[in-house]
Amino acid sequence: LDLARLRRHIADTLSDNHVPTTIDIRAELPVTGWGKPDRAQLQADARALSTRAAAQT
Repeated sequence: LDLARLRRHIADTLSDNHVPTTIDIRAELPVTGWGKPDRAQLQADARALSTRAAAQT
């Protein structure tokens, strides 16, 4: 997967403001017991990733 190409596509299709600062590629999404995407887990993972990235700078 070419992340630079994906970012360009998002910017061209929507706008530069819509391009995410980080893109997390997953083999599969975490799901709830009902089989729906687990938004709480996704948000927690995003916060952890953001915290790790900030600590590295």
